[in-house]
Amino acid sequence: MAPQISQDNFFIPLEFWDLQQSWNQVIFEYGEYVYVLEGDIDDYIDGYHCWFRGRKERYIEEWEAALKVARHIIKQKYSDRRC
Repeated sequence: MAPQISQDNFFIPLEFWDLQQSWNQVIFEYGEYVYVLEGDIDDYIDGYHCWFRGRKERYIEEWEAALKVARHIIKQKYSDRRC
């Protein structure tokens, strides 16, 4: 039996900030768009070097598609194991 990895209370992030190994990413919603900004924490003068925006509906659709694929991969990976 596959371990339960998904969580009922999981939500698609629309407000997210991550700082790891001098990589900085921010995701936020403003109006009908979701913005994704990426930068290097070491280069605080130039700010974010890469950013884009997309419609909120498209962002959520793509997240849901990615989650579906990930769940399928996890199910396949653990389906051959015996507990």
